[in-house]
Amino acid sequence: MKNRTAIYLRLSRDDGNDESQSIQSQREILMSYIEKQGLNFAGQYVDDGYSGTNFDRPDFNRLIDDIEKSKIDVLITKDLSRLGRNYIQVGLYTEEFFPAHNVRYIALTDNYDSDKEDGNDFVPFKNVINEWYAKDTSKKIRSILNSKAAKGEPRNTVFPIFGYAYNDAYERVPDSETAPIVGLIFKKFIELGSTGEVAKYLFENKIKTPRYYNAIKHNYNKAKVLARDEVSFYTWSHSSVHDILSKEEYLGVYKTAKSKSLNYKNKKRLRNNECHVFENRYEPLIDRETWETAARMLKRSNGTSVPIKDNVFRGLIYCADCGKPMRLERRSKANGENYNYRYYCHEENCAFTNSISK
Repeated sequence: MKNRTAIYLRLSRDDGNDESQSIQSQREILMSYIEKQGLNFAGQYVDDGYSGTNFDRPDFNRLIDDIEKSKIDVLITKDLSRLGRNYIQVGLYTEEFFPAHNVRYIALTDNYDSDKEDGNDFVPFKNVINEWYAKDTSKKIRSILNSKAAKGEPRNTVFPIFGYAYNDAYERVPDSETAPIVGLIFKKFIELGSTGEVAKYLFENKIKTPRYYNAIKHNYNKAKVLARDEVSFYTWSHSSVHDILSKEEYLGVYKTAKSKSLNYKNKKRLRNNECHVFENRYEPLIDRETWETAARMLKRSNGTSVPIKDNVFRGLIYCADCGKPMRLERRSKANGENYNYRYYCHEENCAFTNSISK
């Protein structure tokens, strides 16, 4: 079959609420063109809600894979910006990738057709304008979000932090079911001195995990979570316990703009050391004395999985070379019934691997 024609549809918040850009509108325009030209429809690829500056999109990746498998002869988009808003990458596809795979590319409303040389000279400029639009839109959105963050306006995230629920204004309020679990974790950590032992206690008492409650209460990965064995519902890790113990939010603190992206092209989030902090914003789940006690213990033990009763020299043994506190490590013996203990230096910048048995 010749002229196997695929259509690619994309929409993101960059495009606003313009109905002419909707997925349905794009589909109608492209299917009408295919019918009039007598092309053979081979399928559609749709990325709804994906930015044009990011080319790592599920259906776009599927499209590229099918082109590499020689399943497509013609590719059509409504315009060049549907393909993407990064002029360098769009150029790589239009000038190199598509021709190398014998794919005819058509951007309908931009009057671009790779089979016709006339009228294609201004395409690089259109791609630059599309990227400029994405950059300008991103700047405006970022400005609005930064303004809201500076004012401490609440945001509706997928789910609130464990122990809280949202009211109608998306303000944090204690959750009657999970808030007591947060209190229990702080209490048991101060008692046991080990995040690993707290995780073990929670497992033995079948206390459900944040992942379980996020699935039940907020439908987050619900099908995937509930498909697992029941034992996974209360299988805690020492890192999840550590994460809860280290959150200042349980003191009623509200933090905004805790992360930031590198730029409008790179969406990777980095920690923002200049985030906005609002004290006493919500009802706390933990009193300050308890939180600070846990914080001191957490810093000293670094969240070790070793029970406090076995770590009798905690905070007393230091590396002779770098001067940092040495950490206690528990190793099981060959018979698996007993343990060997050693203190060792875990400082990354220390040039030595000092250790001493307990």
